[in-house]
Amino acid sequence: MTEATTGILGVGRLGEAVARAILSRPGQGKLYITRRSAERVERLRNSDSRVTPREPEEILRECDVLVLALGSGAARSLLGSLTFEPRHHVISLMAEIGLEELRQLTAGAGSASRLLVLPSVAKGGQLLPVYPVSDAVERLFGETNDLMPARSEGELLALWSITGLLSSVLKIGDITARWLE
Repeated sequence: MTEATTGILGVGRLGEAVARAILSRPGQGKLYITRRSAERVERLRNSDSRVTPREPEEILRECDVLVLALGSGAARSLLGSLTFEPRHHVISLMAEIGLEELRQLTAGAGSASRLLVLPSVAKGGQLLPVYPVSDAVERLFGETNDLMPARSEGELLALWSITGLLSSVLKIGDITARWLE
């Protein structure tokens, strides 16, 4: 895949971290984001002039790669109202929407993948389970992270569950490290 324009639908905590990860890529052009959280959007705009807030319909017109960091309810109400084209490559960070439903909600898109990321993705160097692997995922996240292709969606879901259990352990480790400093 050649260099493509990128947009993020949903700029909550995870969407902001993913935006920072994408912006750290060498040669990254504009990054289009939705206006979900005014404070996060403003923080991203103030930190990088390439950040361009737009409405979801405008992001679809401008972008080839779409990262979905929406809640399941918002995704179900928004995505069905958008028109996807074969040039669109969708990367979903949503835990509650499976690949089959994702493909239905983004019917017409050229590809759809599910990617398991935590907010620490902003720093790079993460192990990122993905199913199925796509050129868009490799291009956006493979240069600064280690992609771990799952053999099935079931395997990805098992990893997602374990990540949920371990996130509290990681948080305790982070707090302990700061206390030791």
